[in-house]
Amino acid sequence: NLLLYVLLIGGFTTAIFLYSGLKPYIKWISNGFGLTILIMVLIGAISISFSEYAQVDFNINHLINVISINLASLGYLLLLTFSSYSIGNLLLKNRLSVIYLIGIGLIILCNSLFVLGIFGFINKYTVSALLVLPIIFNYKKIPVILNKSTFKSYDLGKLNALGTMSLVFLVFFFMLNFMHSQTPFPTGFDSRNFYMNIAKLVSSNEGLIYGWRPYNWGLLMSTGYTLFSENSISISISMYGFILSVFAAFHLGRNVLKLNVNNVLFALLLITVTPAIANQQFIEHKTDMALLFFQIISLSLFLEIFGTAKVQQDDDYLKNVKQVSIPLIVLGLFLGFGLTIKMTNMFLVFAIVIGMYSMSKHPSMLAGILSFALALFLLAKLDDLTGLRKYHLSVNYVILGLIIIGSVLLAVSFARSRIPLLRTTRFAFILGFFALIPLLPWMIKNHIETDSYNPVKLLNGAQAGPAWDMRQMDRNYRQSLRKDKK
Repeated sequence: NLLLYVLLIGGFTTAIFLYSGLKPYIKWISNGFGLTILIMVLIGAISISFSEYAQVDFNINHLINVISINLASLGYLLLLTFSSYSIGNLLLKNRLSVIYLIGIGLIILCNSLFVLGIFGFINKYTVSALLVLPIIFNYKKIPVILNKSTFKSYDLGKLNALGTMSLVFLVFFFMLNFMHSQTPFPTGFDSRNFYMNIAKLVSSNEGLIYGWRPYNWGLLMSTGYTLFSENSISISISMYGFILSVFAAFHLGRNVLKLNVNNVLFALLLITVTPAIANQQFIEHKTDMALLFFQIISLSLFLEIFGTAKVQQDDDYLKNVKQVSIPLIVLGLFLGFGLTIKMTNMFLVFAIVIGMYSMSKHPSMLAGILSFALALFLLAKLDDLTGLRKYHLSVNYVILGLIIIGSVLLAVSFARSRIPLLRTTRFAFILGFFALIPLLPWMIKNHIETDSYNPVKLLNGAQAGPAWDMRQMDRNYRQSLRKDKK
């Protein structure tokens, strides 16, 4: 029955978008108000179908309660979006797209929570002020924001049947997973024992907790416990990363890559139902989707700055550092903040830097910087995050060889094309400097807790529990056997 309900809703929506006699009604459904109505209808269809499947009596009071719970969680996510956008707009004054302003705002929010956490001030009053004050300071934009998000029609382009049905099913699958996440207890092992546990500990402690890797998104998830003492709100913030990722991917496809809107919506639908992505929405509520959001906007902004068409048409664009400084600084902050969510973002950082040099179209320059990037990776002992570095007996020779090869190749590049090399290197230093800014507070915290300058400990932090490994377990086991024999 649920599939039938969704097909009927999708067919009705498609008819409005395709038939000329119904096109005047498009403006009433292609906006925030229409999206809210669609969400409520889908919640009703899912609730009715679930009641039939569970063989329980369905009543209108239960439906109202379910709709209220889901809209309350979505309302808090909307507040986070308005607050983040207000912060980004106050800082950059619409110099970048809305999706980038939201990203900047989230970075400021999380770092503000970090500062509050240092002094143990993460409570209802400080968090409420942190979310509401940016909107108040940006009061001139409030009517515009409300109009755009509620009544103004979205510019979706020319939708056909494929695009419209993809959009309806995209919203449906999201709401199906979102409703499943509105539970009093996280179901996934990792989310229960690590990600949601960190958010709960931060809220209970009203500040930062000892140990763990950087958990910037965990600070944001903790606001659900701080303000409402509800697991469902904090879980919703985990899913918030997926919502932002969908909008970021739509921006990448439509505005950066200039793809057909119907193809973009269909691609987003396919990605949404992929098991690896769906698992992060209704079982394992982690921080991966938030990382995905910052990776997508990093890639999108990188293409906007160093896009092939722009480089080919106007080489002076890259010569003017002032013109690219703000987007480049923002890109660095995005990459650095991604590292404070998960260290796997390090691969994207290296890829972006290598991509910058690849735009120069000099193979020796690209190969040289690639060699130096690998040498830096090994020098910083980032390969020790897996604990396998000790088995790499020739690592020092590999580092030396990479440095020699990189030096020779960059010397050749410098002799052949000095200006492009120096210009790109200047951009790389700007990017790297601002990428370190979001990571620096966590490195200071980890140094204070571990009293070590070891790069692995600075990035991973102190171990929250007792320090042990397989050898220690074996020693303890043998000692216990000796005691039993005595």
